[in-house]
Amino acid sequence: MPKKAKAFVAVVILLGVCTAVVAAASWRAVPSLERIAIYVTLTAIASMVKLRLPGLDGTYSLNSIFLLGGAVYLTLPEVVLAAIAGVLVQSYFGAKKRPALSQTLFNLSNECFSIALASLGLSFLVHQGVMPFRPALLAAAAAVYFVLNTGLVSGILSLLGGGEFRTVNKQWYSQSFPYYLLGAAFVGLLPVEGRPIDLEAWAVIAPIAYLAHFFCGLAQRAVKVEDSGSTDSGEIPSLAKAFTGAVAVASASFLVYAVLRAGQVDSTWFASYFVLALLAATWKVKLPGANGTVSLHYVVVLVAIASAGLAETLVLAAAGPLVQSYWRARSKPRPVQVVFNVAAMVVSAGLAYSFCRILAWPVLQQSLLTLITCAAVIQFLGNTVLVSSVISLVEKQSAFALWRNVYFWVFPIYMVGAAAAAVMVATARSAGWAASLLILPLMVMAQVAYRTQLTGLHQFAPAGKPGGSVA
Repeated sequence: MPKKAKAFVAVVILLGVCTAVVAAASWRAVPSLERIAIYVTLTAIASMVKLRLPGLDGTYSLNSIFLLGGAVYLTLPEVVLAAIAGVLVQSYFGAKKRPALSQTLFNLSNECFSIALASLGLSFLVHQGVMPFRPALLAAAAAVYFVLNTGLVSGILSLLGGGEFRTVNKQWYSQSFPYYLLGAAFVGLLPVEGRPIDLEAWAVIAPIAYLAHFFCGLAQRAVKVEDSGSTDSGEIPSLAKAFTGAVAVASASFLVYAVLRAGQVDSTWFASYFVLALLAATWKVKLPGANGTVSLHYVVVLVAIASAGLAETLVLAAAGPLVQSYWRARSKPRPVQVVFNVAAMVVSAGLAYSFCRILAWPVLQQSLLTLITCAAVIQFLGNTVLVSSVISLVEKQSAFALWRNVYFWVFPIYMVGAAAAAVMVATARSAGWAASLLILPLMVMAQVAYRTQLTGLHQFAPAGKPGGSVA
């Protein structure tokens, strides 16, 4: 083993020992031994269920579900004890090759340190009066746990294999994160502490499960992205210009109507979410086989549709594509492209707001999940249909074929973003809008995993002009 790897392992083991000492010292009042036995046993059983993900030498087990649950609902000593039991079972149960002692100690220390830091972070947030709203707390803890756990594993693997840390870490992110995210959502929906079973909330798992299915499909089969056959003639047909003009007029009409009917605006909320919309627009992913990108900007717009006025929603919708069009663009976009991207986003957001907050508001206000789902579907269809239509006019191809290509790549992450938006709105209603930002680190990690999957495909071929941004 290289000297750097030995030093790294030694540091991690030291952190694990310190964690165990702190946990033991905090065990002042002995909790129910029956509860400890049940919790540790369930964690150990979950550790027997191991998945060997494509491209990874290690295994991924279900024990993270119970460890996260313990971090939220139990004490630090119980969580650390369960982590130790889980790692030992995962390391030796059904193992084809007996692991070395150093490997076992490293895994024990990594698991204990990662989950303990997440648990301590939760305690800090609770004592700071952030809230008892579990989904937001769990999202923050899950982000800390996953980053530390995969980061330490990636560090030792890169030192042992001589590979680059970033490359190894991306592999772990892209392969394991969707399954981990699904487990974290499951923990957040458990009917514990006397809470009733919320059947509506459980629907949040559906889009996350679809993301896991999407990732699994990409990992198990090679996806060849065909060139769309576009030509770089530099000319935009008159019909495409007319279509762009019509969309621009529609967006301007929405904006004028919204400004004229604007009421009192929460300036603090708006300023914070305006900055967030600009930042989210920089977290973009290039779509395979298309001259377009998708960013996290749509999550902010969905939150605004559910919790703000039309004027604020449309301004946030317009701000994102401006940044998305110019931020780290491989080539400077044409003004007509930028105008169309902004207009398409404004129109799709305006349509979603008009239907959900005006036409169907008496019905949709009874269910947050239904409201967000309707807004997400309308915004997604509006934006992708407009983008596909203008590209088809430029490239003289089938609009449906182009839309189907965009739909395949965008829909998985879009639905997960819609679920995140629903949790953010629910958190804001329960504990204030600032607390809802705790969801964002987990959503950014989902975007990182999504981008890693897509950039690992074969050739990315441009699909024509004007390029669309599915924000």
